[in-house]
Amino acid sequence: MHRIGIIGTGDIARKVYLPLLTGNPEVEIVALASRTRDKAEALARKYRLDTVVINVEEVLRRRPDIVFVHASTSAHFELVRACLDSGTHVYVDKPLSESFDETYRLEQQARAQGLLLAVGFNRRFAPMVRAAVEAVPNPSIIISEKHRMPLRPSRPFGTVYNDLIHAIDLACWAGSIPTDMVVQGSAGPWNGETSMQMLQHYLPGLTHFIFTQRRDAFAQAVSWAIAYQTDRWKSTDPDLGRKPSYDFSLIDALYQNTLADNFGWETWFKLNGVEPLRLTYEDIVEDPRKEILRSLKFLGLEAPAELSLVTRIEKQGTDLNRNWRDRYLADKARNNVTQLPTHWLPDYSG
Repeated sequence: MHRIGIIGTGDIARKVYLPLLTGNPEVEIVALASRTRDKAEALARKYRLDTVVINVEEVLRRRPDIVFVHASTSAHFELVRACLDSGTHVYVDKPLSESFDETYRLEQQARAQGLLLAVGFNRRFAPMVRAAVEAVPNPSIIISEKHRMPLRPSRPFGTVYNDLIHAIDLACWAGSIPTDMVVQGSAGPWNGETSMQMLQHYLPGLTHFIFTQRRDAFAQAVSWAIAYQTDRWKSTDPDLGRKPSYDFSLIDALYQNTLADNFGWETWFKLNGVEPLRLTYEDIVEDPRKEILRSLKFLGLEAPAELSLVTRIEKQGTDLNRNWRDRYLADKARNNVTQLPTHWLPDYSG
C-alpha cells in the first residue's frame, strides 16, 4: 500500500490525479490539503477521503510515502522544499519552479538526500502517444505541437514555460534525446558552437577533466561585476581608474550566468559519463600546494621531488566585495525581484 498526500486542488488534480489515485486499490490518500478548505472538503466527500488539512505541515505529520503537489507554480519551491526537508518523495506538476536558481537547489537537495523528485510530464504516458512511439521507434523527424483553445492572455514567459515545455519534453522523450537536463553552456558561441559542442567535436578523446568553480556563487558574481566595470580581471592588469558602482541587476544577471554555467558543465559530465576532479577557488586559495598535488595524482602524473610554488597573482577581493555581496542578498530577499535574462549585460566601457 502506497501512502500518498495531495497538496492543491487545481484543475489537473481534479481531472486526472484524484480519480486515478482514489480508484487504485494499492493507494491510500492520507490527506488532501488546500488553502480553500470548502473546495477540498467537497472533493473529499466526492472521493470518500477522511482527512482534509490546510497546509503542508499537517500533510507531512501523517507520514506519507510521497506527496503529490498540484498547487500554483509560485508555491512549488516552498512546498517541495518542505517535503524534501522531511525526507519525503515528491511528484510535482510541471514546471518545478519559475526560477532556475530554485529549480537547481531543489534538484541538488533531492539528489543529496536520495529522494525521488518527479516532475509531471504526463504526456509521455498518454496511450496514443505511447502507441505512436512504438509504431515509429527511430523517428528522423518529430513534430510536437501544443494547441490551447480558447487562447488565454499570458506573458510570453508563461506561454513558453507553462505550455511549450510539454511539447519540448515530448519531442525529446519520443526521440530518445536525454531530457534529465537540457542546457546550453553560458559561454558565447564560437563559429555557431557552444564551448561544450567544441569539446565534443574537436577534442573527442579527452578522458580527464578538472572542474574548478567557486563555492560561493554570490561572491563570484560580485567579483565578476567589479571586474566587468573596472576592466581589471586580475591583479596584474593595469588600473584604468574606473570606479565600480553597485548595480543589483548586473550582479543578478552574472549570478544567473554562473549557475547556468556550472549547471551546464554538470549536465555535460553526466550525459557523457565523465567524473571530473572537482576543485574550488576557496580551496586553491587556502592550500594551493595540496590542490596541485591532487590534480597531478588525478592526471596520473608524479609530483616533482621539489615542488616550488610562486604566486604572481594576488587576490583582489576587499571589503567592497563583502559589502556588495551582503547588499545584493538583502535586496534580493526584500524585493523578491524577477531575474533578468542571462544574456543581459550593460555597457560599462564608457
